[in-house]
Amino acid sequence: MKAEIASETILITKPALDEFVEGAVNVTNNALSPIIPMLGVVTSLINEIFTIHENAQFNKRMSRTIINRILSVETTIKSLKSQTKYSEKFQDLQHQESFAKFQGL
Repeated sequence: MKAEIASETILITKPALDEFVEGAVNVTNNALSPIIPMLGVVTSLINEIFTIHENAQFNKRMSRTIINRILSVETTIKSLKSQTKYSEKFQDLQHQESFAKFQGL
């Protein structure tokens, strides 16, 4: 049992299908045209967010390095200050005598 479709029916439905597809494409283009520029903006914002995040991670590492160096310098400065106070005390005769007694023990 074969269903036969008249060639006239095919010719009549083909233009209707073409018009439908063309209309669907036009509707889709009209619906998406305001969204497409916004997608570009959203994409660029996402890229900027990733760049900012990467820079922040780099800045954290740099900050830790700088803080470690500051702490190292602070320790060195404290050491130098204590040596200065120590050598100032040795200029005093009483401290020199106390140190001499200490060495003699």
